[in-house]
Amino acid sequence: MEDDEYFERGTYRIWKEEIKGMGITSLHFTIDTENDEKYLCKFINLKNYKENSLLYDELKKTIQIHHKYQNNNFTYLYDVIQGTSNIYILYNYIEGKTLFKYKKEGRNFNEKEIKKILEEVLNALIHLYNNKIILKDLKLENIFLTDDGKILLCNLEKNSLLTQTNKENKLANGYINIVLQFGITICKLVDYNDFVPFFKTIKIQKGFDLKLINEYVNENILNKEFVTKSLGKLIKDLLKDENNRIKIQDIDSHEYFYSSQPKEKDIIRSSTKPTKVDLKNDIQNMSTSNINKSTITEVSNRDLKINNSKNVKEETIITDEAYLTYYKKEREVLLGLIDSFDENEIIKNMKLAEKYSKEKAEKDKYKAIPEKINVVVNEIKDNNIKNSTLDENGRVAKEDDNKPKKIKKKKFLGIF
Repeated sequence: MEDDEYFERGTYRIWKEEIKGMGITSLHFTIDTENDEKYLCKFINLKNYKENSLLYDELKKTIQIHHKYQNNNFTYLYDVIQGTSNIYILYNYIEGKTLFKYKKEGRNFNEKEIKKILEEVLNALIHLYNNKIILKDLKLENIFLTDDGKILLCNLEKNSLLTQTNKENKLANGYINIVLQFGITICKLVDYNDFVPFFKTIKIQKGFDLKLINEYVNENILNKEFVTKSLGKLIKDLLKDENNRIKIQDIDSHEYFYSSQPKEKDIIRSSTKPTKVDLKNDIQNMSTSNINKSTITEVSNRDLKINNSKNVKEETIITDEAYLTYYKKEREVLLGLIDSFDENEIIKNMKLAEKYSKEKAEKDKYKAIPEKINVVVNEIKDNNIKNSTLDENGRVAKEDDNKPKKIKKKKFLGIF
């Protein structure tokens, strides 16, 4: 079912209008029509990934990591739907804004609020570190403050979570060390209006210059009224050079956090299999699809050409069932439930199944002929009984008995 306001994918009804004011782009209100549960649906347009398999693999890996290592300080990834133009990622429904959105609106956080934010962000970072996962880009745009005061890391699929490959406390692929990112994020949080323009300028002109950043911190941040002595020391310890910098696993023992109340135990949601999506309904309602169902020309968002396969002849007829199987497998790969699947084998199996089905139907048709004859004969018998008359003994009279008897003329013998 589709209308001007929403469209449906499986059991999910997704509103077309983007949610504004939360600081997260391409976010849409969604309802599961089976149980009226509310979700947020993130659209990821596959246009940029179509011709770049490495970029697509990175996106896929990020979704898998997010789903597998969910944490009470992440937006909860509930389900993912593989479409033809988009990937639809469903998160638990939350209300609030990113810290970036709040700071752009001019909101200032007091000392107590800052400590709570930092504690919960740190909890998420340590959870990733313990699972050897790297967050490429920690910033205010990716930290969400809910209306009930909870801090969640968001936009994780855009951040690209990576598996750690370098030595301890280092970051792969040349990205800024996560401890430094944490320190920079604190500076943006306490001195947004002045530090952000400064930081952008030095990155453009001189790259990530740690010496200039520390000079700015000493002159402009440490003397702010709401920056306590212990918070100032934390910032300095986070922004030291590599040999003297505090390690991420030791940050929660820093004197800034030491005096705070014990934190809630880290709750890791198990990566249980998401609720089943009605994929058949999804295919039937896939109005954005450019796939020709009568001939395989493209059955993948990655421009996968099956008609050139060695195992499948051109102009192969593909059924809806093959589509259901294909998109189900794509979804399982995205969630990390399986590593990969053979697209050609799916088509081959569906072709064999279709051939078997036709042959079986043909055999059943001839097999059913004697049964149909018997049914017709029985119906005729029934009708004859209903229309027949009974003899004096209560039996059906023979056909000849019911006909009027011919009167034979007597022959007269005469004498001539």
